[in-house]
Amino acid sequence: MARHAWPMKFRESDMLVIAVSDNVWMQQLSLQKLSILNAINRLLPLEGQVRDIRFEIGNIDEVRKSQISSSLRKARHSTAHDGKVCKPACADASQDIKDHAEALTEPVKDRELKDMLQQVYIKS
Repeated sequence: MARHAWPMKFRESDMLVIAVSDNVWMQQLSLQKLSILNAINRLLPLEGQVRDIRFEIGNIDEVRKSQISSSLRKARHSTAHDGKVCKPACADASQDIKDHAEALTEPVKDRELKDMLQQVYIKS
């Protein structure tokens, strides 16, 4: 599914916009909209719940690259964990990717599954 759909942005009113590769995937995901919405909201706190999902046709590779680049830029400008000393995050691209994989899989409780998902993300 990730080859054909990728979260693009949040809009006001708690709507998640997902880019999809074509009309066929838009139809398929529209039919599964309630299941997708419930799966997402199970991972989120009540105050951060997604109220609706909208599917838009777009270039999945471009959306994915844009999202990852944005996340990596934010990570590079983060501060130290103790809040006292400001220092840039590791500039090494390999470490950035590993850190991003860790952040993406943070909600996953099962350690074995988490490790596998991180490995898949890093290899992709």
